[in-house]
Amino acid sequence: MKNKIFGIIVSILLIVPIVPAVVSLKTSPLAPTVLRVHDDSSQVLTLTDNLPPDTPQTPSGRTQGNAGVNYTYTTSTTDPDGDRVYYMWDWGDGNVTGWQGSYASGETVNTTHAWAVKGSYNITVRARDTHRAQSGWSDPLPIVMPYSYQPSRHFLETLFQRFPHAFPILRNLLGY
Repeated sequence: MKNKIFGIIVSILLIVPIVPAVVSLKTSPLAPTVLRVHDDSSQVLTLTDNLPPDTPQTPSGRTQGNAGVNYTYTTSTTDPDGDRVYYMWDWGDGNVTGWQGSYASGETVNTTHAWAVKGSYNITVRARDTHRAQSGWSDPLPIVMPYSYQPSRHFLETLFQRFPHAFPILRNLLGY
């Protein structure tokens, strides 16, 4: 942060002719850094730092489903500077999207994903504005993909239910 401000001041000194001026610098960890330069002719040059987008809302969408099926998830965030935002999704299965967007600050966005295997996952999302300032990761949305459809298994279960005393050897081998 200090190097960035020093670079701005040096740049201003190179552009502005040498005249008496008052330079004020206001910093706070909770607000943008503001640099103001006043000269004798009441000209004011104000430079502010860019703030990152707020941490996105916890993703919303289905929390249970089947592996191999696309499900839609939504989130939104706002950028304190009103900049357009991009989103990066971490699906908890080793897949992380690239930056998707851009979207208006405050706009609700949605995207889809399918998990290849059954399991429990945590979906998180982060945001970045057009000046590349990034938010933190959202709170996770825990989801479960409990089963995947296996037609042959379904067929055997139906067969064993209808004919409980038939196929005893096959039933024993398959654990029914």
